[in-house]
Amino acid sequence: MKEEIKLNDCPESLQQSVNSYLNSTPNAELLAAQKYVQTPYKDKTIIDTTYKVFTLNGNYFKVFCLSTCSKEEWNDSYVSVNGMLAGEIDEIVSLSPVWFQN
Repeated sequence: MKEEIKLNDCPESLQQSVNSYLNSTPNAELLAAQKYVQTPYKDKTIIDTTYKVFTLNGNYFKVFCLSTCSKEEWNDSYVSVNGMLAGEIDEIVSLSPVWFQN
């Protein structure tokens, strides 16, 4: 289930990564912060929570991501960062199947 949240609701390491980027890139803006809660395993007591923060700087989008799990040994301890130009996103959508474009 997806939930719109505030950056302050994200884990501290994710907040630090995003704030560091926003402070070092004056024109960057925070677009959204989201939380996804899932139970993807056979054992439905194991809860996987993914936090994503979307930013934009000009035509460059960055997504900061951190996943946590109720089963401690499965936790990710790092923030992943992926970026893409708006033109690349437009190209992906134009190349994708028709059902994806609607």
